[in-house]
Amino acid sequence: MPVLYSSTGNSVAVGTGGSYGTATSISVTTGKRYFDNTTEISVTASGIASGETVTVKATFNYKGGSKESTVSFTADGTQTIKMPIARDDCTGITLEAASDQGTTTATVSVDVTGRVER
Repeated sequence: MPVLYSSTGNSVAVGTGGSYGTATSISVTTGKRYFDNTTEISVTASGIASGETVTVKATFNYKGGSKESTVSFTADGTQTIKMPIARDDCTGITLEAASDQGTTTATVSVDVTGRVER
């Protein structure tokens, strides 16, 4: 039986020069096995400079493989990433962020909500 899941305020390090920063991993709650296909990631970016693009990549790890989704920001705001494929066997999510500039003051925060399966 699925149970509700929420992990809020997760910081994602923003890399510079087009390189991704240190990854942030979101794991399934202890005692559960998978995120189900209702899982959504709310991505909030702030401090983006004029002319800057910040890209956030979510990698959904499944049994036997993974699938990536990205969103890009050219101004402060919030976007949603949904699971790229309708499967109920996502074992974890890795989040990374990159700025196209050599230096940045941008910050990225993510909230993950959905359900987890046993």
